[in-house]
Amino acid sequence: MSIIEARSILILILTMPTLTRQGSFGSILSSWSDSNTRGPTISLHAAAKPLMRFMYHRQVLAFIKKNRDTPLSKPIMEIYSSYLAFKHLSPSTKTTILAELDVRIASRADANAVAESLLDYAANLLDSPDANVRISTWRVLAELAHHRSTATAVLAVQPYRRLVELLNHKNVEVLETAVCALAYLTQWPDGAQAAVSPEILSCLVKLLDSPNSGIRRWTCLILGDAAQHQATEMAVSGHLCIGLISLLSESDSEVVENATYALSWITYSSHGVEATLNADILDVIPALLKSPTPQVRRWTCRIIGHIALHKSRASILRLNPCSMLVSFLSDVNVQLRESAIYALSWLTQWPEGAQAAVTAKVLQYLPALLQYRKPHVTKWLRRMLKHLAQHEAMALAAFRTQLVPLVRLGTLVVSSMQGRYSALTKFLMWQTKARLWIPWRGEMGREVNDVFTGMFGGRKRRENGALIPRTS
Repeated sequence: MSIIEARSILILILTMPTLTRQGSFGSILSSWSDSNTRGPTISLHAAAKPLMRFMYHRQVLAFIKKNRDTPLSKPIMEIYSSYLAFKHLSPSTKTTILAELDVRIASRADANAVAESLLDYAANLLDSPDANVRISTWRVLAELAHHRSTATAVLAVQPYRRLVELLNHKNVEVLETAVCALAYLTQWPDGAQAAVSPEILSCLVKLLDSPNSGIRRWTCLILGDAAQHQATEMAVSGHLCIGLISLLSESDSEVVENATYALSWITYSSHGVEATLNADILDVIPALLKSPTPQVRRWTCRIIGHIALHKSRASILRLNPCSMLVSFLSDVNVQLRESAIYALSWLTQWPEGAQAAVTAKVLQYLPALLQYRKPHVTKWLRRMLKHLAQHEAMALAAFRTQLVPLVRLGTLVVSSMQGRYSALTKFLMWQTKARLWIPWRGEMGREVNDVFTGMFGGRKRRENGALIPRTS
């Protein structure tokens, strides 16, 4: 083609009129598509994600159903863990998996399997932007912390810094989950020590005033468990006694019970006794001793015993608690009886307390009480009898009415005469070794000698530091 021909074709093209699209007839069936802009309007990539999440959710539900009656093995947990670690899995699917694991953890074997596989991903789950995933993760961790075998692994995750956020949450369900998790963690010394950090203690002070009674109950339980551990008792008692004592006048019996439980452990230390006395705990003790709830009376007995243990003589004796404590010795609740023995074992260290106990007829309960086979209760009974023996008037009454029959018939009865002497000297726990030979002068000494003569015959002598009968 020559240059002249090419130029002619170009001029022809440029001078042609513009082509226009001819109109088409409208259709009812195509009205929706005709009204939209031309070109693709749906992102296939955006549609794929929801579809993929839906398919994974169905897979998870089928997997849970298939393995529900099967113990959690390592391969099963690896599949669960892979789902939880997958970033494109929907939060609702992760929550479903965590809820299933929460139920399965009731079995200790399954709890160990969950701890071995899940805790590697726990930190990421706790940092999830979805609140339901965080709550479900905390529930699983709380159940794992309930088992001693898996609690150490949970504590290794160091979950406390994340708890502060939840303890300040306004949602009641979130708060209850956080407080429940913290309660399970504080069962163990390491968990309790971390639980009384200044940040968490500040939250617990506020939670004692929560309008939700369940949250108040859990908070009291946390403080009681934390106070059991020596490393935390100073921090707990100094901050929260006033708040706990204010709960003792509540109408909710479980709140009162848990608050009393917490105070019974706080008062175990001298610092705690001082803090509770400054918070006027003595004003509420008479009412607590009359509580219809046996556990409230039980923990109140412990509080009285701890206050007496730390020599707060005037403050506790002016309440005259001995008559109530002695009445508890015949209660059907075993734990209440034992706590009353504990309190009396310390109150009788003072003449006024010993006299009040004898006046309340504590001696008539001794034969039944000495049937106890529990070492710690026997220890408390011996301590009470030792204190009674230190005050001669009470000791004479005790010796005449109870101690001699108890040597023959009580729990410390033994067949050998040397065993009988040992039992009697354990009951009559005199202050010094020198007084073992002549425990009391005067009337008491004569009665002791008469009993020895009547029981064993002949004279008595000391051999190898022990009282034994003369056989020849």
